[in-house]
Amino acid sequence: MKKISNEETPLTPIFRCEKLTDDINNKQLIKSFKNTKNPNLADYLKTQAWGDICNNKNVTYIIKDQYDKLVLYFSIKTAALSKKLSKKCSGVKPQIEEFKSQNQDNEVLDIIPIAESIPAIELSYFCKNEKYTFNDIPPTGIGAYIFVEFITPMITEISGKIGCKYFFLYAADNTEDKLLINYYEQELGFSQANNTLVPLLPYYDRGCKFMFIDINNLKE
Repeated sequence: MKKISNEETPLTPIFRCEKLTDDINNKQLIKSFKNTKNPNLADYLKTQAWGDICNNKNVTYIIKDQYDKLVLYFSIKTAALSKKLSKKCSGVKPQIEEFKSQNQDNEVLDIIPIAESIPAIELSYFCKNEKYTFNDIPPTGIGAYIFVEFITPMITEISGKIGCKYFFLYAADNTEDKLLINYYEQELGFSQANNTLVPLLPYYDRGCKFMFIDINNLKE
């Protein structure tokens, strides 16, 4: 993850982070959000983000500048990762099957045997408003700057109050050059999946690349 230089620090007062539902006027503001490369992300902000906050499914934050122009938005939610079940733990599978068969209500229990449940936070959405222009673009780029100055402190604060081991995302990048995946790796510090962590991949994230970062590394 790139460090923020002293020259960029004065930019912090220019931008501010605000929960989407904190201001009713934001409903009108987000109508102007545009991202032609990822129209689904723009549609989510306009049509679903507000309701997801009210239903405690996802919380969306918007970044504004000093003129109340919409810069970008991001969404976060709690989640869980798991570790692959090793051969040493394979003996628990018959026990799970026995538990299913002995269920008093005769219900089908979809129990997935895992080695360990790991608490995490998901960066479910992260998208810049392409209509936004700013003369003094920080050398790290607006996205990386916002990630370091606003998202990172938020995640580290949350992890200090509840158990959270990893911060992760699903990168929707089907291009040959893998620009988005490279961006998350080189600019934000995420790593591609290893042979140990197992994400619970939703259907709508099929085809996406699971990437993660240890929250302790965000604190450095």
